Amino acid sequence: MKRLTISLLLAWLVQSSLPAQGVINFTMDFPGAPLPPAIGIPYGAAGLSGNTFSVGILLGPSEATYAWILEQGNGGSLTPVFQITDENLSISPITGGGFYSLGQSWELTDAQIQNLLAGQWFAEIDFGADTHLGQITATPEPSVAALFVIVCFGLRIFRYILPATIIEMRTTPPNQ
Repeated sequence: MKRLTISLLLAWLVQSSLPAQGVINFTMDFPGAPLPPAIGIPYGAAGLSGNTFSVGILLGPSEATYAWILEQGNGGSLTPVFQITDENLSISPITGGGFYSLGQSWELTDAQIQNLLAGQWFAEIDFGADTHLGQITATPEPSVAALFVIVCFGLRIFRYILPATIIEMRTTPPNQ
């Protein structure tokens, strides 16, 4: 038990010094009323890979008038960071109806990345009569320490269950 505690403590110290790797995923929460004449509200997701920030927002059958990525300042005011200009229309071959979406990528500065990770970025989508504001928040992922604890716990259980199973298999005569 003492070795396990020391191993866990060591793993915790190591993981706290590891830099983030790969892609950090984000969601966009757009609360509010449905879009006219759409059934739902916009849904968005984003990713940060290195310094490249990419967004994708599903709009439904309504075309956006404008769309921005905004940053919340110290006083709570929102300032435009980027305008989202790449709007796409997909036509269904079965129904013939259209479906709009937005998607674009930008290179961020270190200060912009820090504000994004702090939850100070928003996406604003305007449909003429309605404007929807959604906060961009990082999707939580398990830490290295949490994964290490789960693996250690699993190995600890495996250590006690497997020998009992093997002993039972050796002592049980085969069915004839």
